[in-house]
Amino acid sequence: MTRILLESARYYLIASGKLLTLGTGKMFKIFWRQLYRAVSLIKAVSLAISNKIDEAILSCDMGIIMGAPLGSDKSIQVLANYLNSKISSCKHKNEISACPLQYIAIPIPKHISTTMFVPEYVSPTIEKFFELVSAGKPIIIKDAITHWPAFLKWCPEYFLDLYGDRTVPVEIGSSYTSSIWTQKLMKLRCFIKNYMLSESPKIVLSSI
Repeated sequence: MTRILLESARYYLIASGKLLTLGTGKMFKIFWRQLYRAVSLIKAVSLAISNKIDEAILSCDMGIIMGAPLGSDKSIQVLANYLNSKISSCKHKNEISACPLQYIAIPIPKHISTTMFVPEYVSPTIEKFFELVSAGKPIIIKDAITHWPAFLKWCPEYFLDLYGDRTVPVEIGSSYTSSIWTQKLMKLRCFIKNYMLSESPKIVLSSI
């Protein structure tokens, strides 16, 4: 039964994938994107039942990237997160410990020469922030994000541990107008290892 489901899913994914590029009209494309996501979910469930967790996660990610949601349903995201939580990414930590990220110190810009006095505020409260903005005058805000959890948590090790086996879209090139600009899909751990931890052409993570 699982084999039949996988074969059927493969057929519909190929068909809907091709029609995504050929279809005309907004509703036409949405239908095939929704079908792509639904079939990706069915395929992922079948693979998970067969204990092919890596392939199941990839199927979920492709459905999320290429497909369109059916209303507010988030079954495919829930399944992807659940399967991902079952995979230990600890084995990938050695990849970054052997080649630590080189942090670059960015110098603080010098004050712009002006005859106008620009007041500085250190980590203002949200109420004070709205008060300052509503005044419509230039201000300088310092230490506004140092208390954010992401300020301490977000590092290569953090994302590698939580999402290292997820497939993400990336953009390669210095800008959209660059002759070498392109897009590709890769595991987040590959993005971290091959681009964040090594010298390479400019590349941007499209989403996560």
